Amino acid sequence: MAFNYIIPVITAIPSGYQCDLVLPLDAIGARLIDGEGNVVIRRRVYCEGELLDSQETQVAFEGGICKQPLLNRFTAKITRDDGVTSAGYLETAILSLDGDEIFSNHMPPGFYAILSTDGKKSVFTDGSLKFASPEIIGQIAKFGRYVDTYPIVHLDRDRDYGESLFCINPFKRGVLVQILGSNGRSIKRTRVEPMSALIVPLNELLGREDCRWTGRVHLSATNRLVVFTVKHSLSDPTLINDLEHMDAFRAEPSHMSSLQWLRQRVGKFLSNRGFMPFRVS
Repeated sequence: MAFNYIIPVITAIPSGYQCDLVLPLDAIGARLIDGEGNVVIRRRVYCEGELLDSQETQVAFEGGICKQPLLNRFTAKITRDDGVTSAGYLETAILSLDGDEIFSNHMPPGFYAILSTDGKKSVFTDGSLKFASPEIIGQIAKFGRYVDTYPIVHLDRDRDYGESLFCINPFKRGVLVQILGSNGRSIKRTRVEPMSALIVPLNELLGREDCRWTGRVHLSATNRLVVFTVKHSLSDPTLINDLEHMDAFRAEPSHMSSLQWLRQRVGKFLSNRGFMPFRVS
């Protein structure tokens, strides 16, 4: 099976931070069926429904090697025309130039972005698929909703530990979000507008008389979102320590037979080489 695109990747850009991204060109070249082809790398930066920046770079591959490696780096910072800095996101898409099916695998290679700003810690963050995630397709088919979870939330007033959920809606329809804590508390249902990012503090899961809470959070939404958990200072949420993706609540069985595991491994091996003679289940 061949493709004319690689699934777009969504990267979170917190308020006040600069995002620097360099793609693994060798991994992109390895996805080309013959190691050759003309590829378009498209980057788009969105904030509050507005396209703030867009860049398209054409690169050629020969023998799996990019001939223009110096065109790879991209830098973005979310600043609107009025000077206000808000949270947003970067969408990275990789396409064939002429629409030809030149990729043997449409899953993107793994890569990290660096988030940095003056006087604060720099943070590495990976991206998440915009669509076509098998786990999420399965869960929505099973439950009728998008469901994410995270098992290690830690809020502490004395140690100044805070945490938020960075919710990104890269689609053209608004999404309603409900967040529950394992302590029985919940956060008021909120809406993530189209082509926008919303940071939801988890402070409400910490009771007024409580100094500390550790537990799990459960997020459900009316449609697919891209969600990250942000660990930061409780008193100053702009001081970020870590930014990680959430864990999709899986609908599929947690165990499989050895024969099914072997079939999937063989199918993946063949698919990565552009050959798919049968459907793998």
